[in-house]
Amino acid sequence: MNHPARFQIQSGAAPRGHRFADEWLARAALTVPGVTREAVEALRRDGRPQLADALIQSGMATPEALAHAVRGTYGIDVIELRDEMVEKVACSLVPERICRQHRLFPVRCDGERIVVAMANPLDGVALSDVRAASGREPVPHYCRGELIDNLIADFHSPDSVIS
Repeated sequence: MNHPARFQIQSGAAPRGHRFADEWLARAALTVPGVTREAVEALRRDGRPQLADALIQSGMATPEALAHAVRGTYGIDVIELRDEMVEKVACSLVPERICRQHRLFPVRCDGERIVVAMANPLDGVALSDVRAASGREPVPHYCRGELIDNLIADFHSPDSVIS
């Protein structure tokens, strides 16, 4: 694991009080061996937009370690999305606008429930929007935002056809 001293912080790089887009993840990240408050603050001062990406890119955490931390801290399952995992019916139940706005992606339907990959599975407004749009009870799973962004782009591109 790398130590916070490894980071080259540019003075004043991030505005005072910078928050990560995935700020909710900080509590879980601190349970990953080698991730300290000082390291998280160094990433924050560096102006990194996403804590998960910054931790992985810096070598302080792996996707697997973050997944374990999210499960242990919040009791939320983690999903590493791939195109072939997505049920097109589930995708059709939640409009692209909601997916982009909340950085989420519907994965599959399970009876009256809909499994949703979310960059922030604690976002109550996003869960409410999914419930209203789909008519189903959302079951949130954590997924890194980068994977969600890729799926949104793939499934909602003009070249994709939902059948």
